[in-house]
Amino acid sequence: MLSSLFTLFFPEKLQDLTISSIELPITQPVQLKQDHLRRQGVMHLDCLTAALAYASSRDMQKLIHQFKYNKKRALAAPLGKVLLDAAAHIPLSEDMVICPVPLHWSRRFSRGFNQAELLAREVSDYTTLPIAHCLKRVRPTGHQAWRTHDERRLAMVDAFAVRSTSSHILLIDDVATTMSTLDACAEALKRRGVSHVQALVIALG
Repeated sequence: MLSSLFTLFFPEKLQDLTISSIELPITQPVQLKQDHLRRQGVMHLDCLTAALAYASSRDMQKLIHQFKYNKKRALAAPLGKVLLDAAAHIPLSEDMVICPVPLHWSRRFSRGFNQAELLAREVSDYTTLPIAHCLKRVRPTGHQAWRTHDERRLAMVDAFAVRSTSSHILLIDDVATTMSTLDACAEALKRRGVSHVQALVIALG
């Protein structure tokens, strides 16, 4: 596994890999339900399911970094399979729609794609749940990685507008650190009458 990942982490070698050659870390799904989330100050999201804890796998950290920051779109397929492993722990319902967490247009322009949207397509293809772009990020919120917990929450206040709704929404993103972004999405949706919002991510923490 390590030899395949070593090659993967050098961008110039990525085009030589086939998707089937990428060996992914073993998932260890983590699920936080409403009572746990509320104790952590996450007041609107109803459930969060992650394929693994971020700190548990340096390999996955590097894969996600390649996907997002080195623009390796081909990684959407194998990382989508990781999400599907975790999705097996989520009861799916007929009224559920998949909503990728949106990027601000300026970030999407600079990156060239929204990684959450690519992951959402992978999940939708396998589950047949429809994708609904229920949210729009109405202002740039900057990079969250170097902010404190409180700074992250403040940056997300009123950052999202609702474009459409459904009774049950599954948010998709790559990483949840403080869950501030996901909770802000859930807050905006619930203000518009959505009854249940949960999230599915690759890594937590």
